[in-house]
Amino acid sequence: VPIPPNTPSTVPIPPNAPAAPPIAPLSHEACHQELLQRGHCPSVVACVMRDVVRGDLGVTFADIASLGPAKRLLHEAVILPVLMPELFTGIRTPWKGVLLF
Repeated sequence: VPIPPNTPSTVPIPPNAPAAPPIAPLSHEACHQELLQRGHCPSVVACVMRDVVRGDLGVTFADIASLGPAKRLLHEAVILPVLMPELFTGIRTPWKGVLLF
């Protein structure tokens, strides 16, 4: 879909805007307690915390044989919006989800 002329590609950020403070990562147990304190269902919290992978698994796209188009789409849908969020605003918002099958 072509982008219409005179369409702003990004929302301008004032040069004197304060930077967002860094967020310190929570430990697995601290995250678990935080979710419980917010009133989430304990059984759901336990299930999610059990299944969430935390840390580096040491697997890269290069470790995956073939599947070039699938890797390219995942890179476009997941990696690029995290690395360059300013490019994915307006009509170029990132995908809301990816179906893996």
